[in-house]
Amino acid sequence: MASAIVFLVYTCGLLPLLAAWKEYGGNSGGKPCVFPFVYQGKTYYTCTNKNSHKPWCATTGSYDKDRYWSYCADTRPTGEPCHFPFVHKNTSHITCITDDSPEGEPWCSVTKNYDHERVFCKASEPRPCVFPFIFHGKSYCSCTRDGTIDGQLWCATTPNYDREKEWRNCILQAYGGNTNGKGCNFPFTYKEKTYSNCTSVDEPSGRPWCATTPSYDKHGEWAFCADAGPSREGTNHNKTCTFPFKYKGNIYSTCTKDG
Repeated sequence: MASAIVFLVYTCGLLPLLAAWKEYGGNSGGKPCVFPFVYQGKTYYTCTNKNSHKPWCATTGSYDKDRYWSYCADTRPTGEPCHFPFVHKNTSHITCITDDSPEGEPWCSVTKNYDHERVFCKASEPRPCVFPFIFHGKSYCSCTRDGTIDGQLWCATTPNYDREKEWRNCILQAYGGNTNGKGCNFPFTYKEKTYSNCTSVDEPSGRPWCATTPSYDKHGEWAFCADAGPSREGTNHNKTCTFPFKYKGNIYSTCTKDG
C-alpha cells in the first residue's frame, strides 16, 4: 500500500513538475521561440523534431543564418513546415492563404498538393510589414521573394532586415478580424472619419485593418488588410526601390505618398 501511494505521488505529483513550461537549453540559453523561422530553406510555424530527439525551435527568424535555437516548452505544438509553393483547388500559392479557413486565419499546406494537412501561419509576435525595408543593402517598397529557397512572399517587420532579421509571410487576402477575413469595403467610416484605404488607427499590433461594411460605426465589422492592400506602397513584388529618384521635378531619397 505504501509503495502504491509513493507511486501515485510520483506519477501524479512530481511528473507535472518536470514538464517544461517554457523554452530551455539549446545554444541560446532557453530564449523563446520565434515564429516563423527558417530551417533548411523551409518555413516553420511550429516546433519541429527534425534532426532532434526533442522538439526544438529557432530563436531568431532564420536558423539557417543565425544558428540559434532552444528546446520547446511542452505546451507548444510540433508540426511540419509550410511547403511553398503549394496547390489548393488547382491554384498555386507562394504565401499563406485564407481560403476555406473557418475563422479567416491564414494557413499553408505542408505538402506540395494540399491533402488536408495544414499549419496556421501564426507569428509569435504579430506585426505589420514595414515599407520600405532594407534587405542585403537594397530598399524594398513591397513584399518580395528575394532571398528565399522556397519562393515564398515575405516582408520585413522592421526598417532594416539586415540588422534586426525580423520578418513575416505576406498575406495577399484580408484575414481575421470579427468577420473571418471578409473583404474590405472602401470607403468606410470609423469614429465619424472616412477612410478610402486601410488604417492602423487603434490597432494595438499596428497591423492595417479595414471595415467590411460602409460604416464601422454602425456595424462594427472589420478584418485585417492584405499586405498588398490599398495602404501599401507599390504592388510589384520582387521589385526594389531606386534612390534617389525624380518625380515631377522633385528628387526623393525615400518612399513618398505624393501623387
